[in-house]
Amino acid sequence: MPFDAIEWVCHSPSPYNDYLFGTLAREFGDGFRVHYLHAASGTHPWRTEFGKGYRWRVYGRGLVDGELLRSVLGNARALLVTGAWQDATSELCMVGLARAGRPYLIWNDAPDLRKRRTWWKAAVRGTFLRFAFRHARAVMGTGPMALEAFQAMGCPAGKLVNFPYFIDVDGFPFRPARRGAVLELGTVARLSEEKGLDVGLEALARFRDREKRAFRYRIVGEGPAKGALQGLVHRLGLGESVEFAGWLEPDELPEFYRSVQALLHPARFEPYGIAVLEAMASGCVVVATRTTAAARDRLVDGESGFVAECSAEGLAAALGRLAAMTEPERMRMVRGARSAAEAWRGERAVEILRGLW
Repeated sequence: MPFDAIEWVCHSPSPYNDYLFGTLAREFGDGFRVHYLHAASGTHPWRTEFGKGYRWRVYGRGLVDGELLRSVLGNARALLVTGAWQDATSELCMVGLARAGRPYLIWNDAPDLRKRRTWWKAAVRGTFLRFAFRHARAVMGTGPMALEAFQAMGCPAGKLVNFPYFIDVDGFPFRPARRGAVLELGTVARLSEEKGLDVGLEALARFRDREKRAFRYRIVGEGPAKGALQGLVHRLGLGESVEFAGWLEPDELPEFYRSVQALLHPARFEPYGIAVLEAMASGCVVVATRTTAAARDRLVDGESGFVAECSAEGLAAALGRLAAMTEPERMRMVRGARSAAEAWRGERAVEILRGLW
């Protein structure tokens, strides 16, 4: 490695990034360190202890983090990798590295280009990002949705590299649920508007009315939309078929995936979608929207899962296709999904990074 240190900026600890960072630390040694902007996620109430197997710290409380500035700009053989381009400290580091002619890498999931900003905020943000993209060694995006968005934001096509999220595939054993008279469906998601669970429930109501097929749908997660979703379940007459299962910790998820035949991921906009990867590894058929980055990245419609428009009609049609599958067809699909998951182990992250030196 041509660097003494890799200083990696990340928003907050998570189970999937713990796996990635542990893999990178084993490869690159003590020179690899993670700098978290926050000690915990503001949206996911994980109780699991993260941060084992690699060096990490949390930003200081000032406007900028002096430790990161010193570590990056004070060491000519340090490489910055930032997953937080809106962070003031990362921005200062990128400006300093650009002026010194030194490399840095940007890593981000798919930004929502529909988000509205004041004209001056949009202009300032756009100008800085074009500068940051131009001077970066590479701009790594989590799948094609992210890469397309970056290019639309002014990133040169030659800088773009697919560097998705990674999961510990071995932590999700391939054990497809047995097929029974009741179709077992599940969702793992934050209960918020952008996750589209209301669209998913509307689709299930249409599926019920058309297919006359018994199903059970369990929703794992918590969030601000829970009350509204519970009310929608009542209005749609789905109370006997839908269960809000609450929050599950990472080590509880493999058992949940083993209990469902299919994962429904009806997001209006999903910057990536870790649950899609976990379900693919576990042996679930995934039904996801085209606005889910992980579905765009990993699924081939009709072969390794079902990809639908984010609408009640689109998802209901995909659920109908799921229900019509024979058991051999289902097994071929879930084996194909597992093969796709196997192709993206942590070692592939190492290969991608080494190709950027």
